[in-house]
Amino acid sequence: MPQVIEFQNARAQKAVLSKGNIREYNFRDIYELTAFVAGEILTSKMKYSKLADKAGICPQTVSNIVHGVTRSPRAATVLQLLKALGFEVFVRG
Repeated sequence: MPQVIEFQNARAQKAVLSKGNIREYNFRDIYELTAFVAGEILTSKMKYSKLADKAGICPQTVSNIVHGVTRSPRAATVLQLLKALGFEVFVRG
């Protein structure tokens, strides 16, 4: 089970991020996040049906996201896809 670490200040957080194999992404809105997910799906070269099965969603949903038909999917769908692609997601507010 992954550990979640909370930092008292941004400096400590930045130091840990720079040492580990952790990347941090920031998105302005759902459209930017969806474009990122679509790019990761394409980069993975995984068949939509296999990815959908791993994510527990419909293959048509994966296709719709990649082709821009669905521009603002549900947060749960995005999280399931990222997890299926091998990401660990931590949301900071």
